[in-house]
Amino acid sequence: MTPGAVVYRETEEALKKLRKNAGGKESGTLPLSDADVGEILGIARRHRQRTDHLHHVWRGESEAKFEHARGLYLSAFTTRVCATVRTFAKKRRRATLGEIEEFANAIDVWEPLSEAVTAELQPKPKGGFRTITKCGPRRMTQQFIVRDVLTAVGIDNEFDYAHRGAGGEKAMIRDVCQLIEQGYSDWQEVDIKQCFASLEPAHLGWLPLPKELIRHVVFLPRCARIKVALRAGRGKSPTPTSATLGAVPTLTVEMITAATMEARRGLPQGSVLSPLVARAFVGRELRAVLGKTEVVASCWVDNLTLGARSRPELEQAFEALRGRLLGHPAGPIHLHVDPPTSTKQGKVKVFGYVLKPGCGYGDNFVHVQPGRDRFKRFHRKCYDRWKAEGQPDGVEALENFIHGRLAYWMPSQQAWTVVPFWSWHSALNSAFIYVCERDGAESKKTKAPEG
Repeated sequence: MTPGAVVYRETEEALKKLRKNAGGKESGTLPLSDADVGEILGIARRHRQRTDHLHHVWRGESEAKFEHARGLYLSAFTTRVCATVRTFAKKRRRATLGEIEEFANAIDVWEPLSEAVTAELQPKPKGGFRTITKCGPRRMTQQFIVRDVLTAVGIDNEFDYAHRGAGGEKAMIRDVCQLIEQGYSDWQEVDIKQCFASLEPAHLGWLPLPKELIRHVVFLPRCARIKVALRAGRGKSPTPTSATLGAVPTLTVEMITAATMEARRGLPQGSVLSPLVARAFVGRELRAVLGKTEVVASCWVDNLTLGARSRPELEQAFEALRGRLLGHPAGPIHLHVDPPTSTKQGKVKVFGYVLKPGCGYGDNFVHVQPGRDRFKRFHRKCYDRWKAEGQPDGVEALENFIHGRLAYWMPSQQAWTVVPFWSWHSALNSAFIYVCERDGAESKKTKAPEG
């Protein structure tokens, strides 16, 4: 699929969301008529040609021609309309064709925006908070425009399975299993610590963008107003987590200061543009390290997995990657490293799954099942939901409750080699035991001492 086709498809999907969100409300008519939709799709078709031309110029023409084509692209009305449609759909904002055109005409990608940004603190399961930025419509439209440029020039990470069309974690684990069959026995998992917060404009000087756009679209400009807030639950009955149970946290001066500094300094986590930029940075570093070696890599944004046919080969590649990131001229990037695993030990760990060569079910040589951490997260969420719903009495009620949660969770573990009957009942029993043991432990803590 060409870059222009990607943009056209996204605009088409956004139009469907806009009409779906608006249907049946107030006057009972759709703000966007069939004629309006047809006109926007015509704009999107012209934009598709412009995007494909930008891609072609980047691949085969001179730098001057690319900069000229990029300048025309960034200022084009078709560019702004397609980005506006996707922003309105993302924001669930009703609009008429006139409102879309008026908003698009007022957008200037070169303008640093003072539009407020919410830095939302979301509790982590293991404690602490993650800062997620939520941008306004004008800033999001700018981000969509720049993202389209970077999509056209093809900066994405070929090792990554998180982006659209890569196949997700199922494809990632499938490819790792095939490599295991081909003799890749040693594997190393690496996680970039605070990947988004660690990246600064100097880390991204190689992007095919003017420095002005890197400073005030990829990152937040100095004039942007930051509002810090704690995450509110979604919907009427939010699912609690272990980190949110007990006393409700309140914002402190230290929390507000830290969240504001992180939002201003690092790559905004929550931006529609940031995942692509983060993947591109990781891919560039991996290409520089792996080169012509036989070491392979698989990524999920900032989670990396290296594979090799021998332990020395794996260690050499890992040390080269760590040394390159720690010695980065723009500032060190730190890694969290899990111990390497080998098929010689009977199993390897990749992206939270346990892979067991020679133990596969059916035509699968490698048996894949969720690792301990994935099961623990499910158990904790299951227990928290059970508590939130009033702890239905009786063994049968508890079993039915876990049964329902498991039916929702198992398909989300896409790479799991599910063995009929055995996998289901094994997961059901382990969750049932965890909830019972956790409930018993909580009861002992709250039980008043005798006498």
